[in-house]
Amino acid sequence: MRGTSARDLLLFAFFVSLAGSISAAQIALTLLFLAALPELWRRRAALPGLPLLGPFGALAGATLLAALRSGAVGWSLWESKDLLLIAAFYLVLLLVRDAEQATWLVAAFLVAVGLMALYGLGQVWLCHARPAALEGAWLERVCRTTWIFRAKGPFSIYMTFAGVLGIALLLLLAQLAYRPWRQVWWMAPAGLVGLVTLALTYSRNAWLGLAAGALGLFAARRARPILLVAAGLVGVLLLLPGPFQARVRSIADPADPTVRERWLMWQSGLAILRDHPLIGIGPGQVSALYPAYRHPEATKASTGHLHNSPLQVAVERGLLGFAAWGWLWIAYFRRAWRAARGLAPSRGRERALAWGGLIGVAGFLVAGLFEYNFGDSEVLMLAYAVMALPFIAAREAPPAPAEAGGADAR
Repeated sequence: MRGTSARDLLLFAFFVSLAGSISAAQIALTLLFLAALPELWRRRAALPGLPLLGPFGALAGATLLAALRSGAVGWSLWESKDLLLIAAFYLVLLLVRDAEQATWLVAAFLVAVGLMALYGLGQVWLCHARPAALEGAWLERVCRTTWIFRAKGPFSIYMTFAGVLGIALLLLLAQLAYRPWRQVWWMAPAGLVGLVTLALTYSRNAWLGLAAGALGLFAARRARPILLVAAGLVGVLLLLPGPFQARVRSIADPADPTVRERWLMWQSGLAILRDHPLIGIGPGQVSALYPAYRHPEATKASTGHLHNSPLQVAVERGLLGFAAWGWLWIAYFRRAWRAARGLAPSRGRERALAWGGLIGVAGFLVAGLFEYNFGDSEVLMLAYAVMALPFIAAREAPPAPAEAGGADAR
């Protein structure tokens, strides 16, 4: 990579931190913003032309309106703080110079995620083997669980770790699909470790998000590396222990207790939405209202979220917020798709970035149908950063010939 500046080091620290520490990532993002202020001021005339300002602005407005109209204004405004994470999209978009730097940053992130995946595997071994020499209260704290230890890596909960792993594996898959093997061969074993660790989080929503993103890439590319990864996935499914096999089968089992509980939560969420349709109940207010709307057959007396991102957004921010949220993703996929399709086949590096951004965000959204990952700051910040990749890839690359879709690259 060309001469390194303080800004480049902060970008590097930000991408590496996304693999394991929300606090470090937020600090790096804040320092990056402060360091970039002079440049942003010089480029202020171009800022109104940035992509997705309309839907992001509409979502922020609907969120703050719902917070100001909620039953606990102070708490709802505090819960709206994730709006600040939108800065991750714009700072990455504005400060990453080109596709070469973006590729280095993605590679650094993938290396960091691979190390965290190894750490997660170590957790699983430690908590299942429980070596006598290491027994103690500290081990009980590390391995506390309700039914079987689920890899959580450096995060406080396995769901967050699974969300980060799922997006990382889709970025890796796009790199394998579009770049020469000699440049990315090392990603294959790293991906296998990540895949095994993702399986051992036992997070079904992240599995579905990974599968959806991989299928989308296969439909676009039909490349051999994707088939190899699919074969590896089948191998993982066959080799992992019985509890994992049971977890896979439970995805399509309506009698599974957790599947049924989600279904009952969604019914309660729809009931709340019917009573508060336009503006919603305000961010962070589901826990306050859920007991009054709880389905009689539900086993959980309370919950802070409804295990479904679209429904949670609609309940908290009303149909206005839901419309803005939907506008954001429709606008993103429309523009990112045009950017990816407009890249010439010879631009493998740029295509890897563009398609990685597309399928990474797609996987994030599919996983959010069964978990409120839009409210998980670690995963949301990563998704926003990944969203910038197609725009960076299309910035300087020559367009594809007209018959290959170049007319849509503008």
